Amino acid sequence: MPGMYYGWIVLLVAAAAMVGTLPGRTQGLGLVTEPLLADLGLGRVEYAQLNLWATLIGAGFAVGVVVSSIASAREWCSPRSRSPSASSSD
Repeated sequence: MPGMYYGWIVLLVAAAAMVGTLPGRTQGLGLVTEPLLADLGLGRVEYAQLNLWATLIGAGFAVGVVVSSIASAREWCSPRSRSPSASSSD
């Protein structure tokens, strides 16, 4: 489709993929939780806190990418970023 910015489609597909893999992440961690707790000597609360921080940091990267994309799109679309047209002469 001409004139359509495909970055938003990519963002929506990526968001859907992230939401779709959340149950898998939970199930995957469930398989290794007990061995991790035993090997690292962590309690369940400490493990949950580490998991929370890892999730928040990962989400922070995603938010940073979105903010960067929006800022780039605004800069690209701003009139100041366009070069003068070839038809104007001095």
